[in-house]
Amino acid sequence: MSFQMTTMVTIFPPEKRGTIMGISSLVVAFGPAIGPTLAGFILSGLGWRYLFILILPVMVIILVIGAFVFLNYSQPREIKTDMLSVTMSLLGSGLALASLTVMQTQFAMGIGMLVVGGILVALFVRRQLHLVDPMLKVSIFKVQSFRLMTLIGIVAFMVLLGTEQMVSIFAQDVTHLTSMQAGMVLLPGAALNAITAAIVGRLYDEFGPKQLVLGGTILMLFGTFPFVMIKATMSVWLMTTAYAVRMIGNALVFSPVMSEAFKDLAPLEVSHATSLNNALRQVFGPVSVTLLIVISEIPHSFVIGMRCSMWITLILTVLVLILFVRYLNVKNIVKNLLTY
Repeated sequence: MSFQMTTMVTIFPPEKRGTIMGISSLVVAFGPAIGPTLAGFILSGLGWRYLFILILPVMVIILVIGAFVFLNYSQPREIKTDMLSVTMSLLGSGLALASLTVMQTQFAMGIGMLVVGGILVALFVRRQLHLVDPMLKVSIFKVQSFRLMTLIGIVAFMVLLGTEQMVSIFAQDVTHLTSMQAGMVLLPGAALNAITAAIVGRLYDEFGPKQLVLGGTILMLFGTFPFVMIKATMSVWLMTTAYAVRMIGNALVFSPVMSEAFKDLAPLEVSHATSLNNALRQVFGPVSVTLLIVISEIPHSFVIGMRCSMWITLILTVLVLILFVRYLNVKNIVKNLLTY
C-alpha cells in the first residue's frame, strides 16, 4: 500500500492529488469494510479454509503483473540498508502487535511483550533521528499538517475497524444472525463507503478539506448515537442504517485528511510519509479492535459492553473533530501571518 500511494502521489500533479488519494483511500478503507461481508458469504457456503484458498490466485496474478507488466515510475538510486534499524522495526512492531493477542489469555506475558516491543520501537525512532540517511524519516512529524492529518487518519481508521468488528459480533451473538446475514448488515455501509471515497477526492480538489471533514465527522457522530443506546431488541434495519451513515462519514473524513497530510512535504519525503502513514494505521487499527472487544467483555451483559465500546468510538470521533478544528485554527493563524 505504501508503494501504491507513493507512486500515485509522485506521478500525478498536486492539483489532482485529492482525486488520486480518493481512489487510493477507496482501496485502503474499502478492503477492511467489505472483508467481513465477503468472509461471511465464504464461511456460510464453503468453510474457513476457502478464506485462504480463494485469495491465492489473486496473489499470484498480482505477483505476475508486478514482475512483468508494472512499470518502474521512480528513479532508482543506490541506498544503504541499515540492518539494525530493520531488525528493531520488525521485532518492535511484531512484539507489540502479537502482545494484543497474547494478552487476552496470558496477561503478564502480553504486557511484557508490549513493553519490550515499545522499547524497541522507541530505540528505532531514536536511531532514525540520528542517522544521516535514515531508513524512515520520522522527522517529518515536525511538519504540523502531516502530524495532525496522520493522527486524524489513524483515529478515523480505528473507529472504522473497531465499529465494524463490534457490529458484526453483536449481530451474530445478540441478534443471532448467521455470519452471512451479519455480512449483509455491513454490506450497504461498505458499498456506500466505496462510492463516497471515489467521489470525495474530486470534491477535495475543488473545495478543500474543511466542509468534507466537518460534514463527515458530524455524520459519524449521528451514526454513533443509535449504538451508544443499543438494546438487544435493536432492529436489523436500524443497525444497518446507522452503520451505513457512519461509513459515509468515515469516507468523507479519510480521503481528504490523507491528501492534506502530504500537502506540505517535499517530493523526496512522500515515500517516507506514506510508509509512516500506512504503518501507523495498520498498528493502531488492530489495537482499536482488541481494545473494544476487551471493554465489551468487562460488564456482565454484552449489550452493556457494546454500549461502553461504542462510547469509546464516540469519544474518538469527537477527538477527530477537535484535532481538525485545531488544524484549521493553526492554518488560519499561519495564513494571517503570511498576509501581514
